[in-house]
Amino acid sequence: MRDVAPRPEAVLDVGSGTGNWCRAIRRELGPDAWYTGLDESPGMVSALTRTLNGDARAQALAGDAEELPFADGAFQWVGMHMMLNHVPHIAEALAEGWRVLQSGGVLTAANNAPKPYRELWDLGNAVARVVRTE
Repeated sequence: MRDVAPRPEAVLDVGSGTGNWCRAIRRELGPDAWYTGLDESPGMVSALTRTLNGDARAQALAGDAEELPFADGAFQWVGMHMMLNHVPHIAEALAEGWRVLQSGGVLTAANNAPKPYRELWDLGNAVARVVRTE
């Protein structure tokens, strides 16, 4: 997040879980950035809501990574960390992250995936960072 320029004002954390990345993102970006955490599990959304602790510039939503409930180009940064092995169709989830990313925005994905996803993630450990230029 430190090397993302300009600093994103609208952040989407897909597969946010209980909010571990949320804490780091909020510390790094400060209180001015809008944070949206999305997870398929209602229990994780409840836990993230508690983590957000009433933060007026943050929200926790239930949703499917393969059908993100956001407009095209809604975010300047989209993160998909340690969650792609939980979705049935990785390519669709990544395409959705790309769809909701603004031109000039950054999509990051990191995973430690078991088979059958291993071949997609350099023997199980990978970090990908792409900048949308169109």
